[in-house]
Amino acid sequence: MRNSFVRSGLSSLIISLSLSSVQGRIVGGAPATDGEYPFYVHTRGTICGGTLIHSDIVLTAAHCDEAFAIDQTVYIGAIELSGEGDETNTVQQQLLHPLYDTNTYENDIMLIKLTSASSSPVAQWNTKASVPASNSKVDVIGFGATSEGGDVSSILLEVALTVQSAQTCVETMGADPVTQICAGELTGGKDSCQGDSGGPLLVGDTVVAIVSVGVGCARPNYPGINTRVSAYTQFIKEGICNMSSDPPEWCFTTTDECSRIFCCDR
Repeated sequence: MRNSFVRSGLSSLIISLSLSSVQGRIVGGAPATDGEYPFYVHTRGTICGGTLIHSDIVLTAAHCDEAFAIDQTVYIGAIELSGEGDETNTVQQQLLHPLYDTNTYENDIMLIKLTSASSSPVAQWNTKASVPASNSKVDVIGFGATSEGGDVSSILLEVALTVQSAQTCVETMGADPVTQICAGELTGGKDSCQGDSGGPLLVGDTVVAIVSVGVGCARPNYPGINTRVSAYTQFIKEGICNMSSDPPEWCFTTTDECSRIFCCDR
């Protein structure tokens, strides 16, 4: 059962500080290299990011549901916001977490199904609760604003952020360390920002968290709050198996043919 203090703490923080990252939440970063993140997915207009984790499945934030609306065009593997010349696809279906809370941003996770399979390489997604470790670094990418209240970036940016301890995450942000990760510098200067929402926090090519919400951008003592991917392993597995037009073999493989965990009715 969730700690009610954590839930109310985050809710109060959102209300009292009017989080400026409801539509996203890179500051202090550098341009990404062409081809470095072929699995990165983004929208234009209302900008959100996402991660291709299966040929036709994208992992993103639930509060990006309008950006990733049905029939919305998405761009895959682009390093320019315009997406010119890059792979495009469209959104066919959304799956928001059933317990997503629009007030507290708890369970801020969503899967989208693409209309057709992508030819781009996919990212791995983390299932280990111990990853990432406190004080380790994660890479965050996106086309978001380069300063609080500033314009979005026309090129894909990346920045390495420090994963804060569970204690710091609770004490500074009122977040739930079981389902959320706080990442950023307590001295400020580096962060995700408006327009980066839904994008990945990466350890190598593995997505460990999803950009969710925060207080401003790169403010001292206010690390960003991100959805911890490993806490939603079941949701992701079931979503891939039930939504994909070409589900992976593990959807059907168990030791007991009569008790498949996923896609039992296929």
